Formats: sequence, structure tokens, C-alpha cells
Amino acid sequence: MTLPMFAYVQAESVPQATTLLADRGGAKVLAGGHALLPALKQRRVRPQLLIDISQLSELRQIRREGDTVLIGAASRHCDVYRADVVRRNFPMLAHVAATVGDPQVRHRATIGGSIAQADPTSDIAAVLVALRAEITLVSATGSRSRQLADCYLPEGGIDATAQEIITEIRLPTLPGDVSAWGFEKFRYRSIDPSIVAVAAAFSGSASIGLAGMGPATRRAYAGEQAILAGADNDNVIAATIAAIPPVRLPGASDAYRRALCVELLHSILRRRPA
Repeated sequence: MTLPMFAYVQAESVPQATTLLADRGGAKVLAGGHALLPALKQRRVRPQLLIDISQLSELRQIRREGDTVLIGAASRHCDVYRADVVRRNFPMLAHVAATVGDPQVRHRATIGGSIAQADPTSDIAAVLVALRAEITLVSATGSRSRQLADCYLPEGGIDATAQEIITEIRLPTLPGDVSAWGFEKFRYRSIDPSIVAVAAAFSGSASIGLAGMGPATRRAYAGEQAILAGADNDNVIAATIAAIPPVRLPGASDAYRRALCVELLHSILRRRPA
């Protein structure tokens, strides 16, 4: 299937890209293209202009800055799991980035694109939420930083304007044992997206990210509070599940997703540090 007609610009800087977004209605940003190119072929989107940011070196840096690890939004999944600073400080993120999709996906899809796509079943989004990631959104009029968990809208999608670009993901380094984490997911086939995925970080405190349990990736605040209050695993799971509204997503029923979430949480919690 051929692509629709559009203009194309390879951006030379972030300011140029944001200026083009502000000035040209109907523009789209291209990074890895893993989600955008199929959408173009299927005519689900028809942009007048594609702004290619994939070659901007400032968006592909992965480095530590004080107590924070910065990941450029155009970093590919393979860049993330190969980065020593990620492997040392966030082994869960390195592990999951190395298992997303297949090699073609991991060498093309970008971490910023995974966030912007707002797929409710995204493994990476669940991990980033559990790691308390912040994202930086830049437009022609300025920039802002927000907790990723707060950016996902309850009804689905991400709270960002069409003129904003995600430029970086900021991960606060966690105190304590960085190996204190758990990630579990269930999918029908190895090439399929997850039906439900659960990510938990127990370093310093407890935080839990859930994918496939609603229109958007969510943080399980009720479960976290139960852990901090000293609840046993059964009560932690009960608190987590009780706080989730009915799930209406294709691929599995609400009851099936809840049953999966219970099993995945149980598997993670029974291995958490005492």
C-alpha cells in the first residue's frame, strides 16, 4: 500500500521542529516511524507535513545528570537496554526494553514514540510509570515537565498538545537495592502485545505500573499504599484490583484481565524483599 502525499522536512534542531509544528497545521512528528508509518499506509492519519526528528543527536543521548538519568526521546529500545547507565540504575527498564516486540521493533521504535502513542498495553509505559518517570514536553512557546503517570488521561491518550514534542524522559535514581523489582506480563503469542503487564519497583519505596487494565497505563496507588501500610500480599492485591474501574479493551474481558492482574501481582509480590 502506498503512502499518501505529504511534505517532508528533516529537522536540524528541536526549536526548528517546534516552530514548524506551530506554523503548519496538520503536521506530524516522525522519529522511529514504527506506529506512524502503518497509520499512514492505512490512511488513518493524513498529515500535510512530516517533521523528521530522528537524526537530532540531542534527542538520542542517554546520560546521568546528578541524581537523575536522562533518556532522549528519540532513543530506540535497543539504545536503552544497551546503555550502561540504564543497566546499572534501572535493570527492570533494560530487561523490558530488550524484550519488547521483535528485533526489528527494538531497533526502530523509540521510547518517546512508545509514550506518545499511549498504547494502553505498553510494557515500556508500565515500567516507566513504576519508575516514577517524568517527561519533558517542548513547544514553540516553552517547555514543561510532568510525571508520566499524570500525563495519561483516564479516558485514554496523553495530555499533550499537537504542538508539543516529547524531548526526554527523566528517571530519578532510586535509593536502596536497584535489583528489587518485578515485571510480569501475559500475551497469547510471543509476537503479540501484552494483554496485561505489571511492573513494580521496591527500591526505597513501592510503586506499581499497570498496562492493559484500562484505556491508559495507570499507577496502582491503592496497592502501593497498602504495601506501605504493611498489608499482606492478598490485601495489597485486593486494594489494587478494587481501585480499577471496569476495563473495556479489545482482546480480553474485564473479568479475564482482573484474573490475570491478580496472578501477575501475586507472582511479583511473593518475590519482593521482606
